[in-house]
Amino acid sequence: SILFATDEWFAAAENLLLPSDPIFITDKFTDQGKWMDGWESRRKRTAGHDWSIIQLGHPGSIRGVKIDTRFFTGNQAPRFSLQAAYLSEEEDEKALTLLKESRKGCGIGTKAGEKQLKAVGVLFSEKWTEVINITPLQPGYEGKSVHYIE
Repeated sequence: SILFATDEWFAAAENLLLPSDPIFITDKFTDQGKWMDGWESRRKRTAGHDWSIIQLGHPGSIRGVKIDTRFFTGNQAPRFSLQAAYLSEEEDEKALTLLKESRKGCGIGTKAGEKQLKAVGVLFSEKWTEVINITPLQPGYEGKSVHYIE
């Protein structure tokens, strides 16, 4: 499940978890603009980058990650990296309670506010390990949009 996303102005981070291939619907729009079958934030006007936190269903090993930038042709994320952490039950329970509460009301047309950023602060970031280094992503043109990283 998605526990946190810095910005979901154009498309919700939950789209990152959809098992199906992305689709494009020419005449579908939201209040924010063109509907996209993926996670889409606004262009950054401040330092840093957009990021999200995904809770896996159970502890395990990550063997690879598939990132599909299909239909994002110029507005795709230029880079990707992945960090992971295993939290104790006590740490996990504390973080989940705060994050799930702070996630209410989030989704398309929103960005993380003070409440959400404060909740993320309890995630014991010193325990996170970089699993995949910063990796460039290609625009979503046919033949270049699927990135599988072991």
